[in-house]
Amino acid sequence: MVFQTAEGYQKQVKEILQEAMLSLLEESGEKWFGEGSVEIWQGEFMDRAVFLCGWERGRLVAKEEKDGRGEEGLAEWD
Repeated sequence: MVFQTAEGYQKQVKEILQEAMLSLLEESGEKWFGEGSVEIWQGEFMDRAVFLCGWERGRLVAKEEKDGRGEEGLAEWD
């Protein structure tokens, strides 16, 4: 029962969290990360984590862009 509740919560929060993180990175990503790279994931470690968004080379990276590049992660794209 606890697992089902957590699964339902994760689905409900995913879009809200993604929108919030995109907004924060658009607004403050340059100040926080500069030219660095960061990935923001939601979910359980390794097993069920989902990429939400990231920051790379001074700009925002949305989930749709990463999906087009594959699942390697930001560090592997160089």
